[in-house]
Amino acid sequence: MRKPKIYEMRQEGWETKWDLYVFKTVKDMQHYLRANIKGDFDGVLGLVEPLALNNGTFAACYLNEENMGSGLIAHEMLHVAMARERYIGFKCDYGDTVGQNEERLAYFLTDCMIGCVNTLRDNGHIKKEKY
Repeated sequence: MRKPKIYEMRQEGWETKWDLYVFKTVKDMQHYLRANIKGDFDGVLGLVEPLALNNGTFAACYLNEENMGSGLIAHEMLHVAMARERYIGFKCDYGDTVGQNEERLAYFLTDCMIGCVNTLRDNGHIKKEKY
């Protein structure tokens, strides 16, 4: 099994952080997950593990280059954003209108997407999208 590349993800203006693990293959990722998290990871293409570490780390996100598409990245980034909501005390209210709490989640999701895609692109895991 090849070891993952690990990136500490810190968005400007946020006091919390999350870790991004990038594997070459889905098999490498699944093997790592089985060894370190325990569970059945057959069919898993990406995963977010919510954490609550004293250093402000609230999640670990596991991706692999074989399944690196915008849909999968967006899906996992929503899980990252929700993990942060849980870490800070889940203050999001899904009422009838878009309120301040929902906006905070949306902005954090945007920051996660930008940070993740830029990190993946800048480190050669994905190529720049044409659209």
